[in-house]
Amino acid sequence: MKSNEYSDSFYNKQKCSGGSRTPSEITCVVIHSTEGTTAIGGAHTLTTRTDASTELVLDDSVTYRIVPELTVPCGVRDVNSWTLHIEQAGLASWSEKTWRVRVKTIQRAAYWTAFWMKKFDIPAHFLTVSEIDAGKRRGYTSHNNLSLSKVSSSTHTDPGPNYPWALFRNLLAFYRLGFRLKLVKGPRRVA
Repeated sequence: MKSNEYSDSFYNKQKCSGGSRTPSEITCVVIHSTEGTTAIGGAHTLTTRTDASTELVLDDSVTYRIVPELTVPCGVRDVNSWTLHIEQAGLASWSEKTWRVRVKTIQRAAYWTAFWMKKFDIPAHFLTVSEIDAGKRRGYTSHNNLSLSKVSSSTHTDPGPNYPWALFRNLLAFYRLGFRLKLVKGPRRVA
């Protein structure tokens, strides 16, 4: 599967959602880790729990859509009305070297982040904890930053302190440029 390809095997099967929203309400992409090693395991978990859900779960070989974009997910407590969520198969405790071995997972996350930035007019700005606390909502961030902020009561630390943000940013820039120049194809559903 290519970065732009996805499966709808788990689509709209979530047990947790918070109603609908408009495209203009979506202003931020949140990067997570599943605390497991496969997308299928994460997708199964997020379609059976009544307290968690996300738009996408992905790994090196597959991307599963779960929650429709205009449905409010249960991704991070208190902030779901304005956020989209990408769960990457991986552990918050991984070293940077271990994450880098999963470069295709990071590549998929960067592709979908760039796609959503284009679709929802979200800037390629990494939101820090202090910016979130100051009321900034437009860009992308980690679950950890939202947990550390005043806007969420979450306690999760994913994708972890060793996540290779520089690699993610470079891939994000590549895909954003590709979308601007129409060299990168939009998402495509596969069986």
